[in-house]
Amino acid sequence: MSLNQKGSSNNLNFRLLKKILINFSRKEENPIITYNRSLRILSLLQGQTLLIHNGKKFKALRITKSTLGHKLGEFSPTRIPHNFKQKHVTRKKKK
Repeated sequence: MSLNQKGSSNNLNFRLLKKILINFSRKEENPIITYNRSLRILSLLQGQTLLIHNGKKFKALRITKSTLGHKLGEFSPTRIPHNFKQKHVTRKKKK
């Protein structure tokens, strides 16, 4: 198995596929809720809206042509960047 094929599984499970097909058949724009962050975005998902769980809440992702081939977890970060408060330096006024 080559290195390129090692992580290329799609992990498209039956329940998610069923939800996608129901959305297509009803022509609805209901977002599909998923916890599967390792799913590779396929052309089948193009035009759909997915709600991806990041460990705390769900983030909405609209699948476009530019997102194809990436994984869902790339668009839903799990960690919030922490910035320390910097002291505000006030300058003394000259007389």
